[in-house]
Amino acid sequence: MAALLGLLAYLPNASSSYADTYQFTPQPGSLDRTAIMDAIRFATRSNITFKVNHLIVLEMPGKTSAFADVADASRKSEIGGIFLLSKRGSRWLALAMVGGGGGADDCLRVRPIVRTFVSEVQSFDVSLGLLPPNFAGVLNEVLGSDTDASCSLAEAYDYGNVGNSGEAVLPSNGRLLHFVEGTQPPDAWLALRTLPGDSGGRIAQLPNGTLLEVLERRTDNWWHVRVVEMGLDGWLLYRSGSRTWVSCCKLVK
Repeated sequence: MAALLGLLAYLPNASSSYADTYQFTPQPGSLDRTAIMDAIRFATRSNITFKVNHLIVLEMPGKTSAFADVADASRKSEIGGIFLLSKRGSRWLALAMVGGGGGADDCLRVRPIVRTFVSEVQSFDVSLGLLPPNFAGVLNEVLGSDTDASCSLAEAYDYGNVGNSGEAVLPSNGRLLHFVEGTQPPDAWLALRTLPGDSGGRIAQLPNGTLLEVLERRTDNWWHVRVVEMGLDGWLLYRSGSRTWVSCCKLVK
């Protein structure tokens, strides 16, 4: 009963949503979905393909957040969980994660992160039911455990700086850069072209490790990029089928 009362205390006070709150799920291949997965890869320092179990984006004037329940599609690692993300301009950042497997030593350390998820939902005044279904299990596990019991793994990502709002932000002098990875002989490079498509003239050959600033992403997998070391702008094919040649991300100051 005590755990149930604790669970109810986390629920939003209002059951109706703001008229100006928009809810949607970015479709596979869309720019938002690609950027959200990139943000999770950067936060987890991984370059895996995720299976998306649940994804919802909440948008209102001046604020856009996302909740994503993802897991390693290859099932070779426990990387994954329920992620809270925030959109800053055209960039997505992962702020926190819960329910990622393993165990935390102290439930009290997990609870503030769980409250962050609930507080974010409350800020949009929508139902907690919009969160991934697994979140209810995380709530019950955390609220029903003693402080020394094993709890769901939880993490907060601060990227080296915390703003006045308490949310994670990038250092003012830092940039998130993609990089070329996965090219193999005999063509161990990625072509930079003048235009999207194979008809575009080749400007340069980019070897693995080349740092890239992404300027535009098209849904046909052609990206407009700036090659940091060379100062060149051009187009490249970042993915074809199951092969991906551009990874996210490195934090460069």
